Amino acid sequence: MLDPPYDNSNVNERIMLSLFDTLIITDYRDGGKLKPGLATEWTVIDPQTIEFKLRDGVSFHNGDGFDAKDVAFTFRTCARARIRVLRAPFCRNPSWAVLNRSRSLIL
Repeated sequence: MLDPPYDNSNVNERIMLSLFDTLIITDYRDGGKLKPGLATEWTVIDPQTIEFKLRDGVSFHNGDGFDAKDVAFTFRTCARARIRVLRAPFCRNPSWAVLNRSRSLIL
């Protein structure tokens, strides 16, 4: 099944990164540095809270626009799924997502 919340195997991750964009990209060719993806910037507010500013001009394959509600939906879906141990810490509490504006999200 190609659904990120349900599988985090090496093979699945390689396929997922070819199909889906992420908020932050790990650049393995540059020492594993974190670089902007769908999030143009992020601020660590405290050890359990991060604010993401989202990229403008992004759309889904069907033409629908991308905004903070979409990110919140993805994390809430992950929280409701029966997920494997490695992904669980990122998806435990579906109530944390706060939409500041359509281009900003606090997790």
